[in-house]
Amino acid sequence: MRLNLAVLALGAALVAGCGRQGDVAVVYKGQTPTNTKVKDDRSVEFRCPACGKSANADAQKCSCGAKISWAKAERPCGYCQGTGDCSACRLMNQSDGNCYNCRGKGYLTVLGKTPACPNCKQEGGKGDGKCASCRKVGAGKCDFCDGKGVVGLDALKQRTQAPGATEADPPKKE
Repeated sequence: MRLNLAVLALGAALVAGCGRQGDVAVVYKGQTPTNTKVKDDRSVEFRCPACGKSANADAQKCSCGAKISWAKAERPCGYCQGTGDCSACRLMNQSDGNCYNCRGKGYLTVLGKTPACPNCKQEGGKGDGKCASCRKVGAGKCDFCDGKGVVGLDALKQRTQAPGATEADPPKKE
């Protein structure tokens, strides 16, 4: 009797799963660069909400048969967890957007000499004293979402990693 109930429940679950539909899942890949020497390799990947397989941007159906919805125009930023704060500044306890290495001076004092800070050093050879991650958007703001805490779906699609690509593959440019 229990076996019959188990088979019946399994059959009902399979039938209920046939018309599955859900909002696409967004997976953030890569890490926020913490200095000027680290290449920004961040990208996003879209996944089917039913089976978790990679999905192309704007795909309406997954290979598993599930319908994929693109209903939400904005998603919480995966790099600042929706706070809008620079994750590098938060990790290094820098609330003002200054470089964590030189504390905003642009140079280090070593044995009486003051070489440019290697963390915030610019092409001209001088350190600017600003966080390498958020210097473009402002003090302590996430550079991926511009400090808003959310990222638009169109912006995410521009940084999409192709389905089946590995971590080493560069993000797709449009």
